[in-house]
Amino acid sequence: MRGAFIPANRAVSADQHRRIHDAVIFKVCGATRRDILLSFAAEFLLLGLAAGAISALTGTLAAFAILKGPLDAPFNLHPEVILLTLTAGIVLTLLLGLLGTWKALGQKPASYLRQE
Repeated sequence: MRGAFIPANRAVSADQHRRIHDAVIFKVCGATRRDILLSFAAEFLLLGLAAGAISALTGTLAAFAILKGPLDAPFNLHPEVILLTLTAGIVLTLLLGLLGTWKALGQKPASYLRQE
């Protein structure tokens, strides 16, 4: 069971190495820094949308269960809160993801490929 748990810093490091590898391969194939940034942004946009949707769904179901169960109160769905949750998930994931991958954009392909 020891190998089942991966510490967060190792997971982040592995993800960073994967992004550097992806960026180097994109560069070798002729992609510009803008192309690579757009590729990573699309990935983080989808991740943020998924995170926001899961958060909105979980929060809505939890609120419904609490209000209809122990509190015996009426439940009202607020679309603006769901939209705000989706937006926050997308923006935060996009911002933090791109900040974390900035190092990958500056890697030189030759030095990285020699290590492979």
